[in-house]
Amino acid sequence: MTLLLLLIMIYGLDADEFYYESGNITLANNTRTLEMTISLESGHNITVHDTAKKILCNSTTNSCYIECSFNDFFEDQNFTAPKKFDICAKKNKNNTRVEFSIKNNASLCKEKTISLCTVVDCLPVEIRKLLNEKDQQMKIPKDLRNLLSMKKMCQDVIFNETMVNTYIGVEKKAIHGVINMTVPEQSKTYYHEDLSMTVVKMNLSMTEEYAQIHAPRVLDNDEVAEMWIPLKPFQNQSENKIGVVTYNADEHFKLNLGNKDVISKIIRIEFPGPDTNKLTDRLKIQFRIKTIDKSVSVT
Repeated sequence: MTLLLLLIMIYGLDADEFYYESGNITLANNTRTLEMTISLESGHNITVHDTAKKILCNSTTNSCYIECSFNDFFEDQNFTAPKKFDICAKKNKNNTRVEFSIKNNASLCKEKTISLCTVVDCLPVEIRKLLNEKDQQMKIPKDLRNLLSMKKMCQDVIFNETMVNTYIGVEKKAIHGVINMTVPEQSKTYYHEDLSMTVVKMNLSMTEEYAQIHAPRVLDNDEVAEMWIPLKPFQNQSENKIGVVTYNADEHFKLNLGNKDVISKIIRIEFPGPDTNKLTDRLKIQFRIKTIDKSVSVT
């Protein structure tokens, strides 16, 4: 009884109450824009516009975030005639979260099936729940891309000071998950639209005290930093991989900087191991700054 009351206090009386209904989705390819229209029997509608630069999602009352698994609707953009599918949808009472799958037959939509797509309204309570779900069960490497999409599609929610630290923590877990993936070569770079990450295996047989690493380029920016990572913290560790991340934008870090602006690319270094905040040897980063008449390097 105590547990039930606690769940009601946290999530509300109808938090776990879902409804099943039929609907359909229509896909149309209109001049470099993939359009998806989701229509449910109850009259709830969701529209998605996928362009080369961004994805826009709108439900009946709010902007929204959408992610799909398995057959990604946004991967095949070569069709010309509209496509229409019958779907089974699972939604909460307020229509702020809808999960749907392709309907394979004429049966009622009450079966527990694996969701093909999840649509969540850009509301703090729904985004926080989704972030907590990803924190508990991370799908690597796809969830890193999903988190970056969520940040762009629900900016006002993610960048709010009550939410941004939660987002940064889950993004950090996703970054660590990518770092922990098997990397057969000495280094591997992952490119996304607004961040790039290089995962490097530290060569502990080196006689030097530092390993030199180039920060990955993001988008078309050629101004990358060089850094020297001290090898001493890795000598007695079973894990010897680090991730060097370059961000194209710094919006979700600004809240911790007061009224200051960051004009360089944000560089983040992650080591999925014991706390290395207290380094005896300095981490060195060399980057370029622009003056009126020339560029110089600063360490």
